[in-house]
This record gives sequence, C-alpha cells and structure tokens, in this order.
Amino acid sequence: MSNSLMRIVLGFVLGVALGMIFAVLSHMSKLFRLIINPLISVIKATPMASIIILLLVWITSKNLSVVLVLLVVLPNIYSNTLKGLQQVDPKLLEMAFVFKMNKRNRIRYIYLPKVMEFLLPAVSFSLGFSWKSGISGEVLAQPVNTIGEALYYSKVYLNTPALFAYTLFIVGISIVMEKVIIRFIKGFEKGVSYESRN
Repeated sequence: MSNSLMRIVLGFVLGVALGMIFAVLSHMSKLFRLIINPLISVIKATPMASIIILLLVWITSKNLSVVLVLLVVLPNIYSNTLKGLQQVDPKLLEMAFVFKMNKRNRIRYIYLPKVMEFLLPAVSFSLGFSWKSGISGEVLAQPVNTIGEALYYSKVYLNTPALFAYTLFIVGISIVMEKVIIRFIKGFEKGVSYESRN
C-alpha cells in the first residue's frame, strides 16, 4: 500500500509543479505556448488505456503510476493556472507599474490571488482522478506490493471482501488527501490575502 501511496503522491506533486511551471512559461512566452499547447491537447485526447500501454513499452511497471498520474494531472493544472494568469486585471498591473511595485510583490499580491481561484478546483479534480488512473495503471501493470496488484488478485481469486476493502481504502485516502491539500491551499490563500490588506 505504501508503494502505491508514495508513487501516486509523487506523480501528483510532479504534475502540479510542471503544470504551474509550464503555465508561467506559456504566459511569458507566446512561442512556448504555441509549442506546448498541442502537446497538452494530445495528452488530453489520448485514451487512458492507450497511455498505459505506451508507457509500459517505455518504462518499468513500478514507475508506471508515477508517470501516468503526472500525465493525468499536468494538463488540468496547466490549463487552470494559465487561465488564472491571463485573467489578472490589467488595471492592477498598470497601478503596480505606476507605483513601482517590485516583481516579487506583483506575484504575491496580484498574480497569486487570481491563480488560486482557478488552481483550487483544478487540484481537487486532479487529486481524485490521479488515484483512479494510478490504481488502474497498477491493476494492468501489476507492480509488486501495490494496491493495484492486490485488487487484481482479489478479482482472480474472487475475494470480494478484500476487493471492497481495498476500494474503500482508496476512496478514503483520496478524500483525506483532498481535504488536507485543499485546506493547505486555502490557508496559504488566506495568508496572502491577509498580508495584502495590511
């Protein structure tokens, strides 16, 4: 179980980090946006089963869930972060320029609050979907000592109680992680908003 948890969390964190980095680069560079947008569209449009099979050709089964979750999370985080950046009020940026606000404060007090509005629902959706995709990949790839492997053998041996137990565990851990991460983001957002008022 711990193997599944670590790999899915790692894939989620990498997906969020890369999605935000790519969004910032796309906002800053039209050329980068023209290059990355078709790739993001391809990832979104490719069926999950096809992605899993292709990944199994290129990487080992134990690393499948990390890369799979990354690819599932990245497009949603990228799109929402970029949307937040693009909807920052130009008048606020103009005011910041007039009052010679430094880059750090512009990011902290103008960009971050707007990005958080779009990032929160993206994180909530992506976290739940990352568990579904990660476990699905494990069921097909069957890396040792994982929840996906346990689910597969529960099906093979018709162990219905174990199947339900693992399913409830996945649902429970997904809900707990979602609440913890969203609470952290909301706390961070409130901290930024509070400091911006003082």
